[in-house]
Amino acid sequence: MDSVEQPAAEQHEGIDIIGNVPFEVAIRILSHLRSAIQLSTLALLNSRFKQLANDDLLWKELCRLKWRKKRHMTHELQPLVDYSHLISSLTIKEMKGVLGLRHVNYKNLLEKSEFVHSVLTTLPDHAPKGKWSGKWKSSYIVAMLDSKRTKMTTDELCSLDWNFHFLGHWLHPPQYNRSKFNRDKTYESDILERAMHWRWYDGRIQVDQYDALSIGRTAEWGWTLTNEQALLISIDDQFTGKEEDDYRKRAIADAVSKSRIYQYRYANQEA
Repeated sequence: MDSVEQPAAEQHEGIDIIGNVPFEVAIRILSHLRSAIQLSTLALLNSRFKQLANDDLLWKELCRLKWRKKRHMTHELQPLVDYSHLISSLTIKEMKGVLGLRHVNYKNLLEKSEFVHSVLTTLPDHAPKGKWSGKWKSSYIVAMLDSKRTKMTTDELCSLDWNFHFLGHWLHPPQYNRSKFNRDKTYESDILERAMHWRWYDGRIQVDQYDALSIGRTAEWGWTLTNEQALLISIDDQFTGKEEDDYRKRAIADAVSKSRIYQYRYANQEA
């Protein structure tokens, strides 16, 4: 029986093009992928694809794309990563960035060994548990996990500026005022004539005699503090204009939808 010549497309089916090009070329090809799921799936194919898919250059770009619209995110290695198995891959500049985001004073550190020790011994208690390959892949995963966290530290609370809203004014345009929680437990705001005092209360934040504020997150990874009558939204100065207005309106509408007082009030008004 005569053999039948296979079409050219079938002859080349199964040829591993990426597996047969130099590593740098393969990375350039894979840089067109824009999904962590795609890279993670690719890593399951074989050992070479695992090495390629875990490359820091690819994950660094994914971090940039994912974080560029998120609040309080800079394109730096994340401070909540456990770098104990990755420490040799960090430069001194990167270690300074990690320590700075952890609010650790590194000005008196001189030797690389001192920076290494400081990075390894200052991992925050609330850091997600786990170790992953690559400093940028680890940063991507930890940032995603941390975006759901609703427990703040005092350092985080006091390092941010806040925008205050009365929920009763939710139909009005967002107000641009600044509020600040200070480390001396005073609370200041543009709309106050005098400073108030704040304290931690059962995992929430209480200002003077007012109802305690519950901590929440937005879809854009910002922070919110809410009770039945008020909302504070963390301010990120890199976002301005209509984009920021829309963001605050969404946060206000979400807070109002969860407030029993205003649900009842506006339901009666509509009736």
